Amino acid sequence: MILILLLIFLGSSLWKNAPWNKAKTYVNLNSLYRIYVDPLDTLEADDLIQKPLREWRQPANEKMNFGFDSASYWLKADFQATESGAFILELPYSLLKSIEVFAYLDSKKNYHYKTGINRGFKSRPIAHRNFLFPLDLRQNQHVTILVKVESDGFLNMSSRLWSQEDFYKKDQITNLVQGAYFGTIAFVLIYNILALIILFNLTQFWFVIYGALFIAFQTSMQGFGHQFFWPETPELQNLSISITIIAGGLISCFFAYAFLEIKRHHVKTNYLFLFFGVCMLALLLAYPFFEYTLILRLQILINVILGIVFTVIGINHWRKGHIETAIFIFAWLLLVLSVLLDGVEKMGIISNLAELLALSGDIEILQLASIIEVILLSVALGDKISNERKKSMHTQQKLLRIKSEQTQLLESSVAKRTQELQEAIKELATVNEKLNSQNNTDPLTDTFNRHFFIQYFETWVEEHNKNGLLFSLILFDVDHFKKINDKHGHLFGDHCLITIADIMKTNLRDNHCDYLCRYGGEEFALLLPNTDSGTALEIAERLRQAIEDQPVEYESIKSRVTVSAGVATTPTDEQKDSKWLFEMCDRALYKAKEDGRNRIVVHLVKEQE
Repeated sequence: MILILLLIFLGSSLWKNAPWNKAKTYVNLNSLYRIYVDPLDTLEADDLIQKPLREWRQPANEKMNFGFDSASYWLKADFQATESGAFILELPYSLLKSIEVFAYLDSKKNYHYKTGINRGFKSRPIAHRNFLFPLDLRQNQHVTILVKVESDGFLNMSSRLWSQEDFYKKDQITNLVQGAYFGTIAFVLIYNILALIILFNLTQFWFVIYGALFIAFQTSMQGFGHQFFWPETPELQNLSISITIIAGGLISCFFAYAFLEIKRHHVKTNYLFLFFGVCMLALLLAYPFFEYTLILRLQILINVILGIVFTVIGINHWRKGHIETAIFIFAWLLLVLSVLLDGVEKMGIISNLAELLALSGDIEILQLASIIEVILLSVALGDKISNERKKSMHTQQKLLRIKSEQTQLLESSVAKRTQELQEAIKELATVNEKLNSQNNTDPLTDTFNRHFFIQYFETWVEEHNKNGLLFSLILFDVDHFKKINDKHGHLFGDHCLITIADIMKTNLRDNHCDYLCRYGGEEFALLLPNTDSGTALEIAERLRQAIEDQPVEYESIKSRVTVSAGVATTPTDEQKDSKWLFEMCDRALYKAKEDGRNRIVVHLVKEQE
């Protein structure tokens, strides 16, 4: 960061002391211009050149920024040429819709140029990303410059008159600065792409897409897009800016959502992110039907609000102890501030923000802020990934340390007495049994979990088949569980699962209670060794009725909950594996839900699956 700032101020100092800034042939036409507004676009140059000076008005600001305005503006400047030679009239704002330039030398019209975004790149007299117009002047020659300008977005009419030699010297520095800007962002993106290939982190993926869109946006804003990518397709110019802004806002939502772990830490803000996503998609769909200026204003407003929202959520995240979020907050604050300052300058409220911030004209405040933002976000992302890896490694080291301590304790016990060894082995067995119980137990419902089901189900079915014994399976599913969560919240939904599990354990036979498993979110599985189909149906119906009879109560909420169940039993005349038994039971459960829920369906062996 210090290096970047030093380079910026060094470049600014070099710019101010550059010889072309002190050359007599340089004319800042902004200070000479007078303005005439033609809202109906009916006037011609020959009409305006005859109008007296009193009918022309002075610009409101030296920077010649007039905000959003679609009217035709005429600019007129009169001066005396100080030297003879080749000159270039530069309009550095590369997004002007239409430009006409007239040059009257000693009251005679010698030059007339027509160009602009809507006329294609070939219409430009000099192939350059900015609008350049060549003029040959003689010393002491009276020069009148007349410029007609139209814009679909921000209207900037700043212009300068250079000697040809000084312009190209200045342009080399400008290209160097712009190359450094795009190169730095590209370097950061390449680094993150390589890291993404190695780590494949979703947050890093969204950051790479966001940075690529920022490059695309600046490529369009600085005129490189129109020069190199769509020179004869002018309608793509405004479209490229709108698409990159909308897509950038949408991808920034995904990035912030993943970086701040919104789903985990800020559940209520899910709907806020969904709202902004819908707004940006609506803007994208509305683009063909509304004016470009309206869409652009709404895009900028939404992106500024998004940056503020990210900052507020980030501050809240930071207060909870997530230190890496501080860099994230500063990055978004910087971008929001730069967008606001850039808008203030373009609206003409501040005449020359670059001079106010001691920056050269080679880079805009938004470009400077964006490059710092991308670097800061990359640092914050790297810090976040590093912290996650450190936590993981710390956990592994802790487990290894515990294991090492247990081994040392065991070796020490062996060195002492056989009785101490037996006690240590017994204690270790107790610990292992407890760990195994925790590994097989669902922490929410205190039933066995899916791991236990997968571990024993297949083995038990095979043993019962070999011994010619029956084995039954019941799958339960809570009816309309998603609606329950949506209506009463996830805490109530969790309490429903706890209550249902307690009801089942209370109403099961003692020798079956140990085989109740929570198979999935709202699904339970009951393993019934040595149980025929009829008995399994009785058990399932008893549990279903008990659940239906006992409403779930949590705080001030009371709601009736029901379950559906499928029952299947291995046949006695042929052997069927666990996969068959589970599939038949699952089909029966699906049939119970299809038939209206809150019911039991038994799969009969004689049915053809």
